[in-house]
Amino acid sequence: MKIGIIGLGAVGGTIYKVLQMYHEDVRGYDIIPEKSKNTLDEVLECGAIFLCVPTVGGKDGRLDTSQIMMNLNMLVQKNYRGLVIIKSTLPVGFFKSLPNYDMDIVFNPEFLHAKTAIQDFINPPFIIASGKSASRLTEIYYWIPIEKFHIVSHETAILAKLVMNAYAATKISFVNEIERICDKHGVNPETIMNFLRLEGRCAEPYSHTRLGFFAGTCLPKDLMEMITANPDSILLRAVHEVNELTKKRYGGK
Repeated sequence: MKIGIIGLGAVGGTIYKVLQMYHEDVRGYDIIPEKSKNTLDEVLECGAIFLCVPTVGGKDGRLDTSQIMMNLNMLVQKNYRGLVIIKSTLPVGFFKSLPNYDMDIVFNPEFLHAKTAIQDFINPPFIIASGKSASRLTEIYYWIPIEKFHIVSHETAILAKLVMNAYAATKISFVNEIERICDKHGVNPETIMNFLRLEGRCAEPYSHTRLGFFAGTCLPKDLMEMITANPDSILLRAVHEVNELTKKRYGGK
């Protein structure tokens, strides 16, 4: 099967590199000419296309899906009949408002870490996918054990991605709050957190102090999507507020 990728940023670029190890014909297109490996027409010849365009945070706090919609509409106009695999993070309720496209669409959220993206994609702890043809991913990711695949509903797949990042943000804000309280009382916060790690109540990642506020392209926008889509969430709003206070402590913007 020829496999195409639209969007060769951090996610799409990783997918392109890894799939080239396992498939003979992998093609990539990006609106930035310097990133493209192939033309758009060459990508449209593929039997499956990964859609890896960004969903940034919108002014209303919801994820902006304009680039996803622009590309889906383009595929419809081009009469594309292959499998479309959306890797971009999606907002809550996305598929409920999606037009009834005559296309085979699968949602397959990514769980890549910046420093270990290649290895994360080669050997993931699990694969989550939704859509009527979600099982076809076993053909594309044929090297991954079948027991790692989880076929779920669209909303489950969407929330799985958002909740992962919301949980990471929550742990970071918790540590920052403990750090603030310990500093107030003249206690070393790392000593306190180390006791939690030794006792088993918290794991190593995101549990160390003096790391500052969370930022970047994922955690802030995904947390805000969860908050704006669920305005009655007291905890997640508090996570955001603690992060804003931590920014001021560290002189961030």
